[in-house]
Amino acid sequence: MSAARIERLSVPPAECLGALIAESEAHGLRFVRRLADEWTSGANRFDRPGEALFAARITGDVVGVCGLNVDPYAADPNVGRVRHLYVLLAHRRCGIGRQLVAEVIDAARGRFQTLRLSTVNSAAAELYERMGFRRHAGAAGCTHVMEGTMSITVRAAREADAAAGCDAIRRSIRELCVADHGNDEQDYSRIDISSSAKTISPS
Repeated sequence: MSAARIERLSVPPAECLGALIAESEAHGLRFVRRLADEWTSGANRFDRPGEALFAARITGDVVGVCGLNVDPYAADPNVGRVRHLYVLLAHRRCGIGRQLVAEVIDAARGRFQTLRLSTVNSAAAELYERMGFRRHAGAAGCTHVMEGTMSITVRAAREADAAAGCDAIRRSIRELCVADHGNDEQDYSRIDISSSAKTISPS
């Protein structure tokens, strides 16, 4: 199967989401139709600051959709909402849903501090949780939340760099200790390396 290409939609969704609307309605779901209708009426065109609507295409055909809005259920313009994720049945379990959600998360960085969503679909919930959302109860219209979207990439990179740095330091200490004492029996993986530590010693 060809790889999906993710693009930001700038044309009325009704012009390219026909297959998604038909399939979703055949399964009793109306949110894709509502997406197209609200664009047509002007109620929601994903055109406020930070908002976006993405489509996944394979050989020119739209096979999935997902949007990002300012969360209408939160009284905070820094809260975004993942909206209307739908992928055609024939193209599921191919990573397209993950691609779309990843694009939404990336678009949210620098604009929203928090992302929220609501889903009753267990497979969708598992996808969101694998991508860093956590279950959230007690808020109207919200089942999952992701905090700190602006700094996720930076934080992950820093943690990876820090881990790599600590490993390098541990290796150096091990080499020094072996050279000085000929002792290669210590568990050097448990060395506490922190900015506040006064001494560094194996435990």
